[in-house]
Amino acid sequence: MADMIFLAKGTAKMGMCKRDGDGNIVTQTLATFTIEGTGPCIAVGTIDTETHQIKEPVSAIYGDWDAAGYLGAVLQMINPSRTLNIPDFKSLIIEAFNNGFDICEHCDPAYFCRECIVAQWKAEAKENGS
Repeated sequence: MADMIFLAKGTAKMGMCKRDGDGNIVTQTLATFTIEGTGPCIAVGTIDTETHQIKEPVSAIYGDWDAAGYLGAVLQMINPSRTLNIPDFKSLIIEAFNNGFDICEHCDPAYFCRECIVAQWKAEAKENGS
């Protein structure tokens, strides 16, 4: 029986471990994820269909703005056997960019480019010389 895939919105807190000069753990705080509708993070993972419990570890945690990240992770987990009904936008945008068409020139100037997947794809294309 297959596991269920879940997306959960919440707040992630990183763990912390303090050590003394000899490397012994003095204090330790575990990483936590609290499910809450106002949280800025998305956890991706699987649930056991028999026990209905989350299977540890959670696959990944993303910022709620990183739709390309968490939706990409879900697609990898689903591993569809058929061609998706979504074109390969990354290849299309890189090809257009390499042929002199920069889609970013048509974007809202108020958009935060540092977090944009298109800006990441263009940077990868430049690094790879494509």
